[in-house]
Amino acid sequence: MPILPISRDPPLAAWPTQGLVGIMDLEFTAWQGSMQRDWGGPEEWREIVQIGILIADAGDGFAIRDEFEMMVKPRNNPILSDYFTALTGITQGRLEAEGGTLAQVLPALAQFGVAAELVLFNGRDGEILRENCAMHGLESPLPETRMFNFRPLLARTLDRPVEELASSDLPQLAGAPIEGRAHTALYDCRAIATALSVWRNAGWL
Repeated sequence: MPILPISRDPPLAAWPTQGLVGIMDLEFTAWQGSMQRDWGGPEEWREIVQIGILIADAGDGFAIRDEFEMMVKPRNNPILSDYFTALTGITQGRLEAEGGTLAQVLPALAQFGVAAELVLFNGRDGEILRENCAMHGLESPLPETRMFNFRPLLARTLDRPVEELASSDLPQLAGAPIEGRAHTALYDCRAIATALSVWRNAGWL
């Protein structure tokens, strides 16, 4: 993994109660054991393969207003690992057919994200987005000042360890399973919004 001077995403301090928020999720290159190594193996670049983002209304129980997903062709490791394909269901053929370069897809992400007062994600997605932009010499399409990692706050809210709070598991925790393929970007965004909606309506958030 490259060593780049990328700032960490600040933790979300409090759950928004009004306004439109973006919920973003990234799928990025991975190999067997890369998570345990924190992508520390040779040439284990965390290159974005899929970007999902939706707009949710915090004042209306995190109801989904709009959503968007795009595929990105990795540059340094253009061939997806068998591990990644098994995890996400994203095949090399689909990537070749639907994917664009990072420079090609970022303007669409920037345009879609304009409506969001905050952009929230469950982990280090903002950092990884900026890391990929730095790799390619591009500006981040989303303002860093509006990007927040909500996982620490969710762990405190639910009194659960962060290890139990993977995005795709949240609907089950909330008692509201949804249809779709886990560990794909837009599914994970929907999973987050669904769970937040349940917990908001229950008065937990």
